[in-house]
Amino acid sequence: MDRQLLLAITHHFRDLADPRLGRLCRHELLDLIVSAICAVIGGQPAWTEMAFYGQDHYDWLKTFLR
Repeated sequence: MDRQLLLAITHHFRDLADPRLGRLCRHELLDLIVSAICAVIGGQPAWTEMAFYGQDHYDWLKTFLR
């Protein structure tokens, strides 16, 4: 993913509050948002399909997400 695009996404979501309990979070909120955006662009419209997309594309996603 283009670094400038990732920075732009970060810029637009920087003030989004994370409602999750910190100790229960496996992934950063921004990483989940970027993964969801990629999944939707890839044709995965449902939450469960987005989760499978993240699992299936883990090696690629970890090259630019924490």
